[in-house]
Amino acid sequence: MVIKILDTDNIHSKYLTHFKKTILDSYIYIREIENFKINDENKIKILKEIDNITNKYNKKSNILIYLINNNIMGYLWYIKEEINKYDNLGFCNDKKEYVWIHSIFVDPSVRKEGICKSLYMKLKEMCINENIEKIYSNINPLESNKEIFYNKIDLENNIIYSINE
Repeated sequence: MVIKILDTDNIHSKYLTHFKKTILDSYIYIREIENFKINDENKIKILKEIDNITNKYNKKSNILIYLINNNIMGYLWYIKEEINKYDNLGFCNDKKEYVWIHSIFVDPSVRKEGICKSLYMKLKEMCINENIEKIYSNINPLESNKEIFYNKIDLENNIIYSINE
């Protein structure tokens, strides 16, 4: 088992195309659970987004992948954002970076084996190392497994992790 960031520096080129397709197929699977149909135009947009993420110069979005025998068994897609803080007098120039979880997927054949938690813990470790204070996510009511997982890690008000708490 290994967790890596899906980019050209971490993944050998012979696996990269297959990994991108696996991420696309997994994301489509998630969206279908949410009763959202992905058409061909949307597939192309999502694949372009995945291509941009795998560019080593990309600093905004990343996908953590959980590999067993060079097969993706799960992923955690996240986006780094900035919040401009405000004070009583108006705008402050104090920008705080945070992470928003775009999507999480674990292959149904290996669910309940700690893969989701391992991906989340890796993301949390990275946030601590980068001084990122918060991890956010939204729960779609149709993703009951995601809600159960977030309840296990004490998700409150869409904040999964806060360095100050």
